[in-house]
Amino acid sequence: MPLKILFISVVIFLQFTLCSQMYYPVPNTVIDIPHSTSDMIDSIGNQHRLDVNAFSISEFVTVAQYKKYLVTIKKDSTKQFYQSQIPKSGIINKKLINEIFKCEALQNEPMPGVSWAAGRNYCKWLTNKAQNNNLEYAYDLPLLSQLVAFDSLYKLEDNTLLCWALNTYDESIIHYSKYSIYDYLYNAKKTDPPSLKRKTIYGSSYHLHDKPDLSFEYMGLHSNLRYEFQDSSSRYVGFRIVRQLTNKEKRSINLNQTNVANLRHSKDTVFVFDNREIEVNISNNSFHGNYTEKYENDNIKVSGEFYHGQRVGVWSVWDKNQVLLVRRNYSHNKKFEFIYPISDYPYKKLYAANPIFKYKKNKKGYSPYFYVEESAVSYSKKIWRVLNEKNEKELFHVLNLESLIQTLINNNVICYFYGNYSDFKTKVKYDSLSILKAEILASDFTRFEIKEQFFFNTEQLMGDTRQLSLSLFKNKTDKYPKYSFYFPNIREYLAQIPLKQYILANITNLDEYFYYRNYRGEIIKISTLKKDLSSDWENELNIITAEHKLWIAFGR
Repeated sequence: MPLKILFISVVIFLQFTLCSQMYYPVPNTVIDIPHSTSDMIDSIGNQHRLDVNAFSISEFVTVAQYKKYLVTIKKDSTKQFYQSQIPKSGIINKKLINEIFKCEALQNEPMPGVSWAAGRNYCKWLTNKAQNNNLEYAYDLPLLSQLVAFDSLYKLEDNTLLCWALNTYDESIIHYSKYSIYDYLYNAKKTDPPSLKRKTIYGSSYHLHDKPDLSFEYMGLHSNLRYEFQDSSSRYVGFRIVRQLTNKEKRSINLNQTNVANLRHSKDTVFVFDNREIEVNISNNSFHGNYTEKYENDNIKVSGEFYHGQRVGVWSVWDKNQVLLVRRNYSHNKKFEFIYPISDYPYKKLYAANPIFKYKKNKKGYSPYFYVEESAVSYSKKIWRVLNEKNEKELFHVLNLESLIQTLINNNVICYFYGNYSDFKTKVKYDSLSILKAEILASDFTRFEIKEQFFFNTEQLMGDTRQLSLSLFKNKTDKYPKYSFYFPNIREYLAQIPLKQYILANITNLDEYFYYRNYRGEIIKISTLKKDLSSDWENELNIITAEHKLWIAFGR
């Protein structure tokens, strides 16, 4: 059965600074909405189903974030437009807003009073910033169906503010869709009457504690919805942002049918093995988009998001009964913060100010690895990957492998014969280098092998990867490489190869590309497996799921 795999052009690294709040991934969701027992049940049965495609949604936009938006647009927009973005109404005046902006204690709190129209402009501003930085994200206000799906998974409580929905509020649509949710959208014209400029607000707040009830037993969901006019400002309404990937190019591959299930959402890849169901998007040979693991009872175990192989946003783990166990917020694979459980201890602030490791380049242009005690490693695997012009196209566009190897030899970097899977036992003698140089000119530079060590470090409670060797194939038909370089010995030369097109983030050279493990290639061997699994992707997923098990084991 073919799998739908998403492929889009790669962006090498993500350090998204346009909007710093946490994003919660919501997988493809089906919500059962029961009828009221007092109402007629139609031919569909006693439940309606709401299908919502995967997305990510932010926390409420904060005071500090909205201030940044205002400062930016003031420089490049008209005075009239700028003034229209500042909250103002009969219950919110300029004095109140200025006090909110000035109060240090409120900077990380939800921004109240932003109108629906201003909220959409904020989203357009974020989208433009993303496009200008070649990031594949688009932003908008959430649909009502997305807010319901978000609420159903994360069980929101004690919201400070109500939340704008993208939906237009209309009584006829509400009556028509009494037992479901219909995302009705209408872009009102300036000449339209006020009734067409009403927008839906959802949730509860410190002011209004009631919450929409999907059971409809006492009060229909839609009778509990409210509205505000799109240009109005309320003290009790804020807004979240939905983030979705753009420019998706679909492509199919086949895997062993015994390990694959084609479920309701064909645009995602679904793997089923060892009684685990994993749903994930794949793009350009990397995990890219929402990631979901499920238990046998169909409850969600893990929900997170990848951006070209990098963990980003909120990652959550639940038990079989949907009780939250662990929650983390990732900037990228090597940086995250603990969200739940919250651990308070005497040295918390001091340790936060003095982390175990800081990324800092030395005089040779790269940041040395931090030392990890053997006792701190609770899980470890050696992994061999082959990177070639097909599975790492973008890398080979910028890497002249032949030139790199010649540089290493000219600088007398020790070279080894490959031996038993790059065991570093036999050096190439210096008097043989002339022969080696001649062979290099005839080598297969369309591929190379990376041997790496993946391990879980209990000091930082995260998985990490260290590259051990880079190995070269002599001929295109060779199954195994012939020569190997010890990877730490070549980092200073990789650091001299710039990656100017990857100016989005921290990656500026080839060493950083490997340091952040922003490649995948194809797994050909894993040290601890008695036999290889049937799929390269399953090997990859086993590494990821093993780390999630360790999160649960350590309770963080």
